[in-house]
Amino acid sequence: QVGDVANTFVLSASVLYAAVVIFFTQPGKSGVLDVEWKKDGFCVQNKDVPFLSSFDTCLYVDILLSIVLGGMYYAWKDKPGMAPSSEIVPMVILGTLGHGLA
Repeated sequence: QVGDVANTFVLSASVLYAAVVIFFTQPGKSGVLDVEWKKDGFCVQNKDVPFLSSFDTCLYVDILLSIVLGGMYYAWKDKPGMAPSSEIVPMVILGTLGHGLA
């Protein structure tokens, strides 16, 4: 039940975010998205600050979370009932690292 609530929240937030982006990126529209956001996208802020732009911060967080996920994987991969998730976790870790490096 908690998973259903979380999934509903994430799906609703994603749809709302997509609607905001579609609406406010139209020519002549102003509102919650500033000119820099429209030019560079959501993940690039403070691009003139070496190693501290939001793009760099995303890389750091992705690496950290990949390490945490890897630790969880190695700690729990052989526990009963973990086989289905243990099959996909290595690719999830690679995907997270790839996101940070992209």
